[in-house]
Amino acid sequence: MLPDIILPNSRAKLVQFLTQVTNNRQVLLFCPDPRLPACRAQLRNFAERFKELKPLAVVFGITSTAPDENAAFLEQDPLPFQLLSDLERQVAKGLGITHNLEDPLSADGAGAFSIVVNDVNRRVLKVMRDIADPDPALRTIEFIANLPRRQARALSHFAPLLYVPEVFEPEFCRALINAFEEGETQQSGVHQPKGTLGKSERVIDSSRKARRDHLVIDPILLDGIRRRLDR
Repeated sequence: MLPDIILPNSRAKLVQFLTQVTNNRQVLLFCPDPRLPACRAQLRNFAERFKELKPLAVVFGITSTAPDENAAFLEQDPLPFQLLSDLERQVAKGLGITHNLEDPLSADGAGAFSIVVNDVNRRVLKVMRDIADPDPALRTIEFIANLPRRQARALSHFAPLLYVPEVFEPEFCRALINAFEEGETQQSGVHQPKGTLGKSERVIDSSRKARRDHLVIDPILLDGIRRRLDR
């Protein structure tokens, strides 16, 4: 999962990722230098298909060049999405985008283009590295369009809880379900007042609540839960 990112755009204004992508998927286009012919061609491809992509995701270009260099490029070749400068190459390094870590002027840029697609919770869904496809925007649109869609559900009766979808991916959910099915469980019970004010006791009362719980003690599962909730 991608942390919050703060990078300067072509006007040297800091852009905070979280404020830009709320409730939207994200497509990140990595190229070391937009002036390189191969990078320019791929960026233009996304610009041409932007109307198709815009309803599906927020798009950012991420370069290793300075804001003023990106601004000069955009004056000559405008794009419908922002170019952000990852001058310290932290984002590229974290995602393994190696071509952005090298001197972009040492090559012609062929294959120096990568695409990262994230879901609404900034979980990385797909990384396409070293793209040489003549129409990568179409492949990206097709990938997003074919993602499973959650069916809307009406919740009429529910406990007082916060529902946040897609914090645990399906594979991790299966691991938790297996732990419940294979481990020890106990009735959760309910708390009711006892004696003096502020005192309570736990009792089993299936007329008020019928639920069995599994206490997670597996350190690997606990660490997995903690890391996903922290993010």
